[in-house]
Amino acid sequence: MRTSSRYVLTSVCIAALTACGGGGGSGSSAPDNGSNTAKDATVQTFNIGGAAFTGATVTVTDATGKEVGTCGPVKDDGKCDITIPASANAKAPLIIVASRTVNGEAERLVSMLGDVTSTEVKVTPITTLIAALLSPSGNPGNLASEVAGGTAVVTPAAIQAQADKVQTILAPLLEAAGVKNENPLAGGFVPDGTGYDRLLDALLVTITPASATASNIEVAVRGTDKVSTFTSQDSAPPALQAVDTATLPKEGMSLKITAFLKQMTDCYALPIDQRVSVPVNNNGNATGDASAVSAPACKAVFSGEDPVAYLSNGSRVGRDASNNGSFAGMFRTGATRVKFDMGAYEFTRANGDLVISYRNVDTQGVEAFDQIVVREDNDGKLRAIGNQYQYSGGVNAYHQLRMFPTLNQLGYSYYSTGYSLNVNNETEAGQLKFDRVEVSAPDGTTLTLWPDVGYTSLNFKRADGRVSGTSFLRLATSYMATPPSSLQPQDFEPSMKFAKPAFTEEQLTQATTQGVWTFRYFLRGNTGSTSDATQTYRTRARALTLSELKQKSFAELSNQFKTEAFADAVPDLPGNGAKAGTLPMYSAADGPQPALITVDGGGDAWTVPTSAMPPTRVTLFGSWFGNTRTGFNHTTRVAPTARTATITCTPFIGGSSNGTDPCAAGSAGAYGQNAYATDLQLNGTAKDGRVFSSHYATYKLILN
Repeated sequence: MRTSSRYVLTSVCIAALTACGGGGGSGSSAPDNGSNTAKDATVQTFNIGGAAFTGATVTVTDATGKEVGTCGPVKDDGKCDITIPASANAKAPLIIVASRTVNGEAERLVSMLGDVTSTEVKVTPITTLIAALLSPSGNPGNLASEVAGGTAVVTPAAIQAQADKVQTILAPLLEAAGVKNENPLAGGFVPDGTGYDRLLDALLVTITPASATASNIEVAVRGTDKVSTFTSQDSAPPALQAVDTATLPKEGMSLKITAFLKQMTDCYALPIDQRVSVPVNNNGNATGDASAVSAPACKAVFSGEDPVAYLSNGSRVGRDASNNGSFAGMFRTGATRVKFDMGAYEFTRANGDLVISYRNVDTQGVEAFDQIVVREDNDGKLRAIGNQYQYSGGVNAYHQLRMFPTLNQLGYSYYSTGYSLNVNNETEAGQLKFDRVEVSAPDGTTLTLWPDVGYTSLNFKRADGRVSGTSFLRLATSYMATPPSSLQPQDFEPSMKFAKPAFTEEQLTQATTQGVWTFRYFLRGNTGSTSDATQTYRTRARALTLSELKQKSFAELSNQFKTEAFADAVPDLPGNGAKAGTLPMYSAADGPQPALITVDGGGDAWTVPTSAMPPTRVTLFGSWFGNTRTGFNHTTRVAPTARTATITCTPFIGGSSNGTDPCAAGSAGAYGQNAYATDLQLNGTAKDGRVFSSHYATYKLILN
């Protein structure tokens, strides 16, 4: 389970005859005789300003596993009251859980009481960390059931011991934030970006189950190299290094982030003909540049209240006919009434600009997460400025379950973990824009990405010098089951990019969540050593270890879809040069058409098990057999609720649909003859930027 330091349910007040107030020591100190019983009690959750754990349901569970109180969903003000009647006969300890589901992913904050006395209880990432250390599984989400099952000891003394351990880990940050005497479990605080709330703005706690008995834990200070990594079983986790107060977010920053997102929401609440001054077509969309943004509420989103100043990864404010451009939603009727929330401070850039993360939710309830660079204007308000980079780029922790459903190769299916490097392939004056992009990883390793006409992104090269279809660096792999032979994935998939040697589990855990990657861009014709531009990107989550990854579920193609789709695979002795197992995109019976990821007669093409990330991008990889064999990839975005997709063919970068690419001439979006699908991929992205990919490769593996 992952926790976020900003999305905090600030406190829970167990109150009988006394009101909620401040707290003294680190935990509850009353003796527990195993039969402490509650009188009528009120559990009050509240968050005055700041970012509440909105949408969450709060439950209180006693030592028997009985739910003795609940409330929710938590509103924007964070207030939530629970009455625990004396008739509930609640037994200590009490476990308090705030839970919600965001984009299909369960989030929980956990706290606890070792006795049933009147007190106020914080529920934050810090209390959740204490719960992880109390849990024999290392998973704070299991603590309530473990207490009921008798496997977890949650007495006042046990709580105090783990709270003291956490305070020791956090001591340098507590000192820097001026809250070293603040009780981590009891007592209230005002979530206004000052004091204890400022501490939570700066804190990043990541708890990742790695087995049935342990979680890997990282405690870090956002935007710095101050980090402590350990497991839930470690008896003496290392403390953070000294923290400079100047590196913390400014006081009150969380309120300014909330105000900025409200400004975005206010802009998108306006009708499109008020947001922009250009004509709206019959589809409810408009095209134009930053000068077309007309509403004062929309101009106020941008630094200096000037949309022209915004630049991010080479993209400026506007929308073209292909829906490209930053803030393209301002030009689309379908984006009206999109809401922006769940803002969180990520880090401060060298020039003082802030990187923040946020969620947007459309009128259909579809969620998406993103980051944006904002600047504090002269009036003290945050407004969007963008990273001011000239070119696209980015990096994500990436995780894949790669399966081989054709030619009796399923036994070679494997997990892989690593990082995806993201640079869009572009043209300039009809030619590829880049010669290459060199990327320096946090450990100093240099990787090179290359363009090719068939791919929408820059990718690694194969051993034979051809550009591959992947920008995914596989740091480590593991088979799903016992493989049919001693071959390793790098042996039978030479076109993939594998770290050599592979990373160990320990090396993977030591990679910092906030790793900095440097991209150096070489434009077409620049084959020298001096780059034309340098851009840096920071991850929000490290790649999972293999043991952590195996705790996850993945979206999967339905049996009916696999039966229908893979029945047309090219046989083991193919003609036309097509690889065995691949799928012809053209059929004489159906004629040219887009790739339909559907089931005949209706039904789901894929399913999403509980706790799996729902796919939001579906990608078709393939090969076109013209004068030479050329690879391609085409992607479509889908809603998290979608279970089918249509992928249209697009001409090669700088090419056209005239028989020199996989598209059928005269049939918009349709695939032509000599186009074969080699892979189908379902990608879902978690709130922390981690990508989870279900990948089905149909070609014949090199097994000798």
